Amino acid sequence: FKRNYDDRFVTHYAMSQPTEDFAESFTAFVLKEKPTKSTIADQKILFFYDFPELVEMRDFIRSNL
Repeated sequence: FKRNYDDRFVTHYAMSQPTEDFAESFTAFVLKEKPTKSTIADQKILFFYDFPELVEMRDFIRSNL
């Protein structure tokens, strides 16, 4: 499974459960730069950019790290 779907998840841990996939994707959204690729994993991160309130929260969190 991991070899066939590795590019669909932000981390290996995200493969364990759908809730962990969401959590790991959100963590990547907050801590990493905006993805420029179009993999499924990147699309999961880019999803959060569709919500201005989440982008605002991201910016606040990043400014206080």
